[in-house]
Amino acid sequence: MPNLKMRFQEQIRYIRSNNPQTAFAQHILQNQHQYGQMNSIMTLPKPLSSPSMLLPYEQYYIQTLHEEGNLIPEQ
Repeated sequence: MPNLKMRFQEQIRYIRSNNPQTAFAQHILQNQHQYGQMNSIMTLPKPLSSPSMLLPYEQYYIQTLHEEGNLIPEQ
């Protein structure tokens, strides 16, 4: 499983090549959002000891934000 940094770099490649292959790249491209370095725009909500837990925790975190009404409509 790729780590977070690799996944982020992949997203940036999609954005720079104008390739809306993922939901994140599509959102950035369609809404003309700015993007930057990973450490300046992303923070981990919780450090995880096991990379295999990243996807389930991401899903939980996104669901929590959704229930609180803190997601933008495209998400």
